[in-house]
Formats: sequence, structure tokens, C-alpha cells
Amino acid sequence: MLPFAMHSLTSRRSVFVACILALGGMAADPDGGSDAAAAEEAGVDAAAAVDATTSPADATTGGTTDASPEAAAEAAADDAATAPTGPQYVQPDGALPPYSGGNIYDLLCVADPGVTFFAYNTVKPPYADATGCKAFGTSGHTAAHSCLCDACFSLQQQCDALPGCQEIQKCGFDTGCTDANSCYLVGMKCVTPINNWGTGSVDTALSQLLEVCGQAAMPACPSQ
Repeated sequence: MLPFAMHSLTSRRSVFVACILALGGMAADPDGGSDAAAAEEAGVDAAAAVDATTSPADATTGGTTDASPEAAAEAAADDAATAPTGPQYVQPDGALPPYSGGNIYDLLCVADPGVTFFAYNTVKPPYADATGCKAFGTSGHTAAHSCLCDACFSLQQQCDALPGCQEIQKCGFDTGCTDANSCYLVGMKCVTPINNWGTGSVDTALSQLLEVCGQAAMPACPSQ
């Protein structure tokens, strides 16, 4: 009788302890069961959403609906046509890569001034040697022009090929100005022809280079 009573008591205690442990687990994670169910349900919903937004063509071609060789060749030809030609980086001599972004004035919302870029390959030299240079029109300043033909032939040849440079140089010979200060900034002796052809023009730049070259000659070329 006693062993049976003790066995019953032990069984009841075991059930009581199991209930206490179960209640403790629920208190520690009251949403444990629901979280697992929600996660499982969310996984199913996410998979369904992916299936709904992925067409059969996307699934088989990796998102490309037209992967034919003709389409690939056409795309490559378009890329080649729009790619800029020439160097893509600044060169050792400072030359910049070609610009291919369209009209820069439109991008900056500025009125296009319509400036024509200077094309060096369109200019032909008026003579081939120093003899031809000295025979070229000197506008009454034979000594100064002939000295530059000997000391600065290449620059003088380029200047004589451009009407603007000829006009600015003649003004320098006529007035005796020898640099940017005396010809434009301070003395202002040749402001009009320089403005007519542009302060940043090739004509003005060549005339200034000739002035520097003539003064550096041994002996220096006369200014008039």
C-alpha cells in the first residue's frame, strides 16, 4: 500500500514540475510560437512575390528579354559610334582629351557666341625660306621685318600667313610698342587692332611671341 502511494505522489510531482517548466518557457518567450509561424508565412509570401515579378523570359535569360546576336551587334555598334575618338586622358604635353558632351554653352545655359575655332591645317605658309620672308610685304619696316625673318623665321612665317597678325605687327612697328604693356595694357598703342582680332586670338598671341623672340635675338631686332 505504501509503495503505491509513494509512486502516485512521485508521478503527481513530476507532472507538477513539468507544468511549471512549461509555464516558465512560455513566460520567457511568449511569442516564440507565433514568431516561427510568422517567419514561415513571410518566407512563403516573399517567394510568391518574387515569382510574380519575374517573367519566364527574365528567369531564362537573366533579365535580358532580347539576347540575340543581331541585338548585341547593334548595341556594340551604337557604343562605338558614340564613343569619343582620340586620347581619353590628359597627355604628357598637357593636351586634353576630346570633348564629346554636346554644346557646352547649352549645358551652362549661356548664349553660344558662335566663335569659329582656328584650324591650323587650313593656313598655308606664304613663302618657304628666309629669302621669301624678306621679300614679303614689310609695310615700310624692312629692317625690323628682315631681322625677324632671320632670328624668328618660323614665327614670322606663321604671322605673315594671318592678316590679323600682320595688322597687329604693323601697328607695333608703326608705334614702337614692344610688349603687352606698351601695346595694350598701359601704353595702349595698338588697342584697336588687338580688340578687332581678339585679345585671346592666335593673331595676338603670335605677335606677342614675335616681340619676345625679336628682343631675345643677338643683337635684338629693331622695334620699328
